[in-house]
Amino acid sequence: MAQYPNSESASGIWKLKDIWVAIRGDNWVQDLSGDRGLFGGGYASPANTNVIDFISIASTGNATDFGDLITAVYGNNNGAVGSTTRGLFGGGGDGTSIGTNEISFVTIASAGNATDFGDLTVNGRALGAGISSSTRGIFGPRRGAPAPGFNNNTFDFVTIASAGNATDFGDATLQAANNAGACSSTRGLRGGGNQNTAPGGESTNVIDFITIASAGNATDFGDLSAIKTDPGGLSSATRALFAGGTSNPGSSPYGSLTNSIDFVTIASAGNATDFGDLTTNTASRGVSNTIRGVFSQSTGSPNNGNTTFVTIASAGTAQSFGDLSVARSVVGTGSNIHGGLQ
Repeated sequence: MAQYPNSESASGIWKLKDIWVAIRGDNWVQDLSGDRGLFGGGYASPANTNVIDFISIASTGNATDFGDLITAVYGNNNGAVGSTTRGLFGGGGDGTSIGTNEISFVTIASAGNATDFGDLTVNGRALGAGISSSTRGIFGPRRGAPAPGFNNNTFDFVTIASAGNATDFGDATLQAANNAGACSSTRGLRGGGNQNTAPGGESTNVIDFITIASAGNATDFGDLSAIKTDPGGLSSATRALFAGGTSNPGSSPYGSLTNSIDFVTIASAGNATDFGDLTTNTASRGVSNTIRGVFSQSTGSPNNGNTTFVTIASAGTAQSFGDLSVARSVVGTGSNIHGGLQ
């Protein structure tokens, strides 16, 4: 009698129809031998940190020290990309008025310090929208260049396997730093962000998308359920999640915190739908494998380092995952098994 496997088992015999259904439902069995998520840099009160942590996304537990970035930075804000072998961190706040243009890389399977890769096309902190396929990494809009406090709409890209400077990719539909990125193997999404305009920073709910293999300007995709600065983005091959962030611009630059999680189907443009909630109102960053998404939650004083997880295919409230090795906020995140690699 045939035995049909699921996401927990690869035994038995598959029908082609069942394979297709499993993949479409984000329930396809995955190889856990390279199931790593990275959290790099961030603000650890009272200063920036260069610490890189890693987790095994499939197994709950506290993060482990991986190594160090070249420069201690805050404001990476998902300014990190990954292939199955390499993780890249780009830009960030280094204490200067316009941030850094530095790109560094690590070999994800081997713990160790980051190595210089090249430079972004323009400096920036509050960097967002880390998008990547198995070959190409794309860094999104940022704040700080060409002038302090200026937001640009720049996307630039690198070939992950080949160290070198980034090349201009195109423009986002608006100038919004502090945004989140998610992707399939063909399409990258940039969602939310802060436009740095009066009054109160003017967060946005806009989602736009690019085709990763083809340089060009972004196209409108739809809207998040609310305006959000500093949401966490992650994805499977088919579904993207945007979690937490700050909304309701007013007298303070970043408004009030939210715990809401939105989702979209990456292949189909349209507005986001409610998925569930994080465990607290917080800014967030995200990493994922084919099944599970893990969010860092950045709130409190000093910012705590706890992480929570969700099952991407099943809407619901996040559950506790573990803690980062250093309590911090605005980290750069990436993994070697995210939606862009599936």
